[in-house]
Amino acid sequence: MQGKFFRITPDGKTFYALSGSGLLTECVARKADKREIANNVMNFDLSPDGSILYYVNMDNELHVVSGRKDTVAAEKVYAPGEGLCVTDGGHLYYLQNYSNGKGTLCYLRDAGRAHVLDEIDKVYDIAADTGDYIYYRSDYFPISG
Repeated sequence: MQGKFFRITPDGKTFYALSGSGLLTECVARKADKREIANNVMNFDLSPDGSILYYVNMDNELHVVSGRKDTVAAEKVYAPGEGLCVTDGGHLYYLQNYSNGKGTLCYLRDAGRAHVLDEIDKVYDIAADTGDYIYYRSDYFPISG
């Protein structure tokens, strides 16, 4: 399986890969089975237990894939580079309504409803997660938590 970006589930049984052309595929280890999940994907990540796949497509839609069910969880999502940050606690952080280098910090809990953190806007980048805190860079300030 070739790709520019890939993830492996914690049990080591399933691989997800994103090709340079934006094709997201799933492959079960030690089998030749490969399933195309989506085209025109910019970025993706997995939940900590590997049961939920998150991806952002070229239409800036955040998709949640659980089993064979693919749901649009949010629109106007920005996901450059690593762009999505999944915490050990199962929160997916992302930026929404991104313009002029800034966006609003939002999160999604597992496959649930998206939450907008209105008080945290003008975010440039999501830096890291330590379990209890998400660190981000906002406006011209250093990384905050």
